[in-house]
Amino acid sequence: MNAFVYELKFKDTDTTKDRLIKATKYLLASYGYEAMTTRMIARAAKTNLSAINFYFDNKENLVKEAIIDSTSKLALYYKELGDEIREFLAKPSKDKERAWAYIEEFLKKRIARNLNGAASFINIGLVAHENEFPESCQDIMARVAIEDNEVLLAKLIDYVSERHDPFRSVLTARSINAAMMTYLEKPLLNRELGKETGVDLEDLEKAEASMYEIFIKSIRAIAGAD
Repeated sequence: MNAFVYELKFKDTDTTKDRLIKATKYLLASYGYEAMTTRMIARAAKTNLSAINFYFDNKENLVKEAIIDSTSKLALYYKELGDEIREFLAKPSKDKERAWAYIEEFLKKRIARNLNGAASFINIGLVAHENEFPESCQDIMARVAIEDNEVLLAKLIDYVSERHDPFRSVLTARSINAAMMTYLEKPLLNRELGKETGVDLEDLEKAEASMYEIFIKSIRAIAGAD
């Protein structure tokens, strides 16, 4: 099975409203707001058009609910570790050893989430299409993705660095995040690159281990820890 394929699936316990939200997230991530019609949503959710008006009044409200649902799940995934890191960073005393432990833990958690096909497919797709969303739906996913991901990593990198350089730390966090996002976002590129190099880039177990090793080495080099 192609590790990058994500299929829309429903649980037996999903209500009509649940199916509409799941279908909307899937179609938004796949096609974007403009190309996604209410008829497509109803068909994917295995219901009728009137259900959208009944539960959400209109397409925009449904899209907003779908984005909020994904955002809430993403925020919950990082909440415990994120809160702990923020509390640590707020302390006046320096503990670089503990900061490195947080970087390692954070990267492992971030990589595992990114290589989770279903979750990654939805989150990356929503961020990729966010510019075309109605104004009421914009910045919801991107804000949480930045606050709970890149900001924390950038601050930890700056914390362990030999010289205080927030710009450098932010660019490093951005590069790491971009590398993870594009891995699943561009499966055809991975497939073609794999053919040319003889490397199985669809082996997610190897990808996870390699990403962690490369990212840690990169941070250590930039921080001046080596």
